[in-house]
Amino acid sequence: MEKESAAPKESAAPKESAAPKESAAPKESAAPDESAAPEESTKPKESTAPVDAEAFVAGVIRDLETSGLSEKEKALFRFVDRVNRHSPEITAADMQPLYAVGWDDDAIYYAITVCALFNFYNRWVDASGVHALSDDMHRVGAKRSANIGYVRK
Repeated sequence: MEKESAAPKESAAPKESAAPKESAAPKESAAPDESAAPEESTKPKESTAPVDAEAFVAGVIRDLETSGLSEKEKALFRFVDRVNRHSPEITAADMQPLYAVGWDDDAIYYAITVCALFNFYNRWVDASGVHALSDDMHRVGAKRSANIGYVRK
């Protein structure tokens, strides 16, 4: 078992944005430029073919590199794996591959935060004797999260 440090590493969090930035009020803009192409046309079109979600996730778990994730997503998963296994050794150099594929400081900060929170919750559940959910209950929760997200209203 690897030794875990309770103290946060300064190099693990982005220096520029140590916390998420609050969004400013929307700015009013001049009349839209009708010659400009709609923003949607610059984004890659997502496939409309149905996806077997369980098979997709199983593929990611089985082998990240051959999974159906995009190269951008794979880079983030590689980094999160490093956060899980070697967080005391993370430096700014570990974030360069993320910047190279388009992730920004806020996204990296959130990925580190989500990873840390899940580690905390898992340790709390394990140590407190909370019973694990069945596979069926995990599927129910996954469907709920897919439909409405993590935020309960």
